[in-house]
Amino acid sequence: MGIYGKAEKYSLEVLKIREKNMGKESLEYARAINNLGILYYNSMQYADAERCLMEAKNIKERILGKEHLDYISSLENLGGVYRALNKFEVTEKYYLE
Repeated sequence: MGIYGKAEKYSLEVLKIREKNMGKESLEYARAINNLGILYYNSMQYADAERCLMEAKNIKERILGKEHLDYISSLENLGGVYRALNKFEVTEKYYLE
């Protein structure tokens, strides 16, 4: 197991603990799944990154609203995934939201 495999294992463990203790609709869970999404992005697993980052964005939007910096950071993260996939129209949507 390489470094990304180990990081994924620990990130999934953190996610499970946060879900159990705080629930899926908590900011702590959103931040954990966001971190997992960044890990997937860095290891070029873009479909998994998109799934995790989208979930984090949606939770942050419900909890914090669209004006909060954590929500805006989620938009930037998603834009980065779509940029890596050469989906520039979608990238622009997230960067301009």
